[in-house]
Amino acid sequence: MPNNNKLTEAQMYWKIKYKWAKETKSTDGWFLQHIDGNTLNNINNLKKIHPHEVFMRLHHGEYDLVVNWFCGLTDKEIYFVYANAYWFAKGYSNAYWFAKGYKNKKSIIELHFPR
Repeated sequence: MPNNNKLTEAQMYWKIKYKWAKETKSTDGWFLQHIDGNTLNNINNLKKIHPHEVFMRLHHGEYDLVVNWFCGLTDKEIYFVYANAYWFAKGYSNAYWFAKGYKNKKSIIELHFPR
């Protein structure tokens, strides 16, 4: 008999993104970065950072970034995010480019391959 408690990778991905949607509602979907790495000091130490940027940096091995993306996640979910950082970055890429002012796919392509 199959184990119904085990999530597929796709289910785990969407479960985590759903948690983040709730967790980041007050920051319009952006995470908060502790600029100097100290999580115990004041609000002036915080800046918004887009999830695409966070996960691309994780994908490239920048593990010293202090961001609240892991809040509310289990250890298993945190491990899953580290193991799949590229796919989380990819999942946020269209929203990232839109936030940067590129309104459609054509303008994103032009950014990377100017004429």
